[in-house]
Amino acid sequence: MSSQDTRNRLISLIKEHQLEHGLTKIQIGVLSERAGITRQAFNRFYNDLKPFSQGQSIAPLLVDDTGATQDLLARREHDLDQLRAEIKAMKIQHPKDIESAISRHLTTLMNSDLMMFEAKEMTATLENQSKHNEMLKRQLLGAQVKNTRLTIDLAAHQILCSSTATRPVKNAKNFLALTISFADINLKGNDYDAFEHAKDRQLDAHIKTLKKFPSPEKIEIHIFQERYISAFKNFCSGLPEKEGILIVAIQAPVFAQAELKELLRKLIGFASVTLHIPFSKSLASAAAFQKFNFREVPLQEFEEASKARVPQIDWGFDGIQVFRAE
Repeated sequence: MSSQDTRNRLISLIKEHQLEHGLTKIQIGVLSERAGITRQAFNRFYNDLKPFSQGQSIAPLLVDDTGATQDLLARREHDLDQLRAEIKAMKIQHPKDIESAISRHLTTLMNSDLMMFEAKEMTATLENQSKHNEMLKRQLLGAQVKNTRLTIDLAAHQILCSSTATRPVKNAKNFLALTISFADINLKGNDYDAFEHAKDRQLDAHIKTLKKFPSPEKIEIHIFQERYISAFKNFCSGLPEKEGILIVAIQAPVFAQAELKELLRKLIGFASVTLHIPFSKSLASAAAFQKFNFREVPLQEFEEASKARVPQIDWGFDGIQVFRAE
């Protein structure tokens, strides 16, 4: 596909987005993936289209496309008519809603007074009955916890004694962790595209560092696809050491197929490249983990990570492992 064909494809995608969603923003990463190019290629060759992807009307680029321009105008007129109808309906319905809400509120207050009195009486009785049971449960739980800790300590000691003599020790000579420093990303005005560029720069710097290492055939690359639901340091702790092999763990918040393939292309020549993907069923646990550990990361990055498809082995990786996030 020629450069002009790609430009026409990008303009067509922006036009379709504005016809369906109005003058709203479409992310450069999403637009690039639908057009079959990388985000880096868009920023390098088609950066003049960026204002239109951020919500500026595409009409100036459709001077020769009368039909598309008329569609955009018709869409704006339809949205205005719909908005006028909704406002008129709200003005009619609003007084009725207020009257109904007041009536329900008065009835609820009367019922609540009776229920509150009965609830207090029942609560006092149940609290007295449950205090003794709770005390017994705490004593039993304390004994169980103490016994479990003793068992775990004994097992850990036995495992350590049996494996220390044969297992190589993880150190700077056989293990390297390359992390993304989110705290160093200066996010001004919640600009998600700027956040994406900052990630790319750090990943490129890590790859340049790896290229300087001698004997790439003795280096195993383990890419941790950062989905913001699991700790990278815990992942590193779980990677086994190997005699005579340098294990390199890379924290990579990359989700699109095109960008993963581009990252893989830059790592050609190493002994192996394995992709590790954390998984969690609990949305509440994932949200709590993100809020506590990734305060600098914009919400849109979390959304992109949660809806990212699982990579396939035919994308070129030597191995793909999906593991449960702890």
